[in-house]
Amino acid sequence: MLKDLRCGHCARLLARTGDFTELQIKCPRCGTLNHAKASSPARSPASDQSAQLCARHHALLQVENAMHIHERDAPASGGAP
Repeated sequence: MLKDLRCGHCARLLARTGDFTELQIKCPRCGTLNHAKASSPARSPASDQSAQLCARHHALLQVENAMHIHERDAPASGGAP
């Protein structure tokens, strides 16, 4: 979604912006240097839940990987007594 970026001094429309982290723009009308910085969005409970699920999934993958490494390095059973 685009938002209007207006001069903080004279309110002239300087740009229509989307996502940005930092933007500096000089007003051609009055010469004021305008600064805009993105603020981090508030975390929703859904995003917290997603982060927890990702962490659990990552932990399970690490366990599975460790088990496969152990199986690969273990001596074969049923060999010479």
